[in-house]
Parts: sequence; structure tokens; C-alpha cells
Amino acid sequence: MPSTATTVGLVAQASPDRAAAALLDAWHRGDPVGAAQVATPAAVTSLFARPSAPTETRGCQNPLAGMATCSFGMNGTLLNLHAEATLAGGWIIDVATFEG
Repeated sequence: MPSTATTVGLVAQASPDRAAAALLDAWHRGDPVGAAQVATPAAVTSLFARPSAPTETRGCQNPLAGMATCSFGMNGTLLNLHAEATLAGGWIIDVATFEG
């Protein structure tokens, strides 16, 4: 019997900070399917490679050329979520990186 795979479509958010908040909410809930609605597979994989931890917002850059980075502190670690504007309008997270 052939397998059926479910593909989750991206749901662009109104701003970089909303995209970042939606991704972090999904991470804190342990919900990679929800995270995949606002972030690329690479960003979801990077984020979910680490256990969820409390975050403190450090703010988002003002968007420039359809890109912005939102930063969050986590017990001595900095989490950067890179947001990108979609062609259809709205924002998704395309990269998640940890520093420290």
C-alpha cells in the first residue's frame, strides 16, 4: 500500500516579529508541524535540534530589502531567527541559528 505524506503549507505572517513569535510558540509546545507553517524545513530542523528553553526577546531589526533578524536570549545563548518577506506578501522564518 502506498504511503501518503502530508505537506504543511507556509502561512506567511504580518511581520517578522509575528513570524518569530509563532515559530517560538510552536517550539515551546513541541509542535514541529505548527512550526512548519511559519518556517522553512531547515529552520525548523535547526530549532528543534535543541530542547525548548525560556526565551527573552532582544527585538527585531527593521526590515531591509525584505529581510530582518529577530534575536532572543536563552540562558547565555543567543537565538537568531532570520525572517524573509514572501513574494505573496507576509513573512516566514528561513534560518534559525544559535550563538554561544
